[in-house]
Amino acid sequence: MTDSFVHPVISIITPARNQERYIQEMLRSIQAQSFQQWECIVVDDASTDGTADAVHSLHDPRIRLISHEVRQGVSHARNTGMAHAAGTFLYFLDGDDLLFPGSLERFIRCFEAHPRYSVVYGEVQILASDGSPAGKAKAPLFHPRPTGNILTALLKRNLIPTGALCVRAETAQSAGGFNPSLSIAEDWEYWCRLASLTPFFYLGAKPLAGYRIHSAGTSRSGKYGADAGLSAVDAIFSNPSIRQQAGAKKSASLKKEAQASTYEYAANHCLRNRQWQEARQLLRKTLGHSFFRPRAWILLFFACIGFLPGFVERHLK
Repeated sequence: MTDSFVHPVISIITPARNQERYIQEMLRSIQAQSFQQWECIVVDDASTDGTADAVHSLHDPRIRLISHEVRQGVSHARNTGMAHAAGTFLYFLDGDDLLFPGSLERFIRCFEAHPRYSVVYGEVQILASDGSPAGKAKAPLFHPRPTGNILTALLKRNLIPTGALCVRAETAQSAGGFNPSLSIAEDWEYWCRLASLTPFFYLGAKPLAGYRIHSAGTSRSGKYGADAGLSAVDAIFSNPSIRQQAGAKKSASLKKEAQASTYEYAANHCLRNRQWQEARQLLRKTLGHSFFRPRAWILLFFACIGFLPGFVERHLK
């Protein structure tokens, strides 16, 4: 039994449901890290395929499998993993994504260099379903990533994909768990609670992980995605601590921005699936909530002509 298994520095929390096809590739990307003092807690959320067998077949004592007998959802799965984590830091990586080389070391070195920060975040690379990069990873153009108090920026839109954030375990415990009533944007709601407690450090534009886009992903497109996302917005802005920090008057305008971002995010999925009419409807709702959005106007133009250039599609998240 290795020291890294007995005393993990970082606990990787992985919810997984029916990820037999991808889970081993994800776990091998963790095993290949330069920083080896980790544990990975895979929470199998009542899979009906061979996910559990795929995890067991790697025979790595640092990889722990916990199984839900009944499907409980991604928030419950992450909360189960957090409850069993032994690391000083928690990192969240979904079962179909990939951890890029050196990423754990980047997180740990950043925490060592900046001990006043309890949360470190960065970027992900969008991947196609086969794991190939969907375009080049670039620094965000319209929405720069701040260091420090990022609550206001984060209330406007989710700047942080799952797989791009690492948090001190004690801070995560103070924030509580993921909200099990949310089926979409549960990570956004949790990041906002963290941001209401502590400053964040931005690690830079170099991607930390690969975020896989495919038809089996949980972030569904269209009206379902928008409605479920709006539930997360309501949860965020009903939080007394967040409302107090943002201020009552500012909260109202920030909530409109958050609602606009939710419609735009759902529209992105429609555009990717060439659902032009639904994309147009969602983008008009986006602009109805927040008129001055250059990106949304550009996307609406392409939705109206029924054509999406490759360079635009590669920037959809």
